[in-house]
Amino acid sequence: MFTHYITRQYKDSSGATVGAISTLQGPFENNYDGTVAAGASALLINWAALRASMVSLLLFANVAMTIKTNSSSAPQDTIVLVANQVIVWDPIHDGIGECPFSGDVSALYLYNSGAADGTLKIRSIRSA
Repeated sequence: MFTHYITRQYKDSSGATVGAISTLQGPFENNYDGTVAAGASALLINWAALRASMVSLLLFANVAMTIKTNSSSAPQDTIVLVANQVIVWDPIHDGIGECPFSGDVSALYLYNSGAADGTLKIRSIRSA
């Protein structure tokens, strides 16, 4: 059994902090760590997921990057990450409709139009 934790925290100008930690578990983990070279276009990576079985998701890139799902020319989804942006999702707190993937994912195509190599991290737990 794999466990991921998503921490959501908000602090206002008075210094008051509100936060919650989600503990998410599932029998399968689906992660990716890779370097995306500067100028990369339609770099295919072998990462797939059934949307209905996703329990958690994290997307992080340290440089501006674009992710296209299932096709480089007619993608199901186009996700634009700004440098150091973290996208976290779980169906309990966000609902299935807020998942960055609108359907099942069979492949990811990565784009880095910047002048520096970037790192992409994906973390996910699946129930099946």
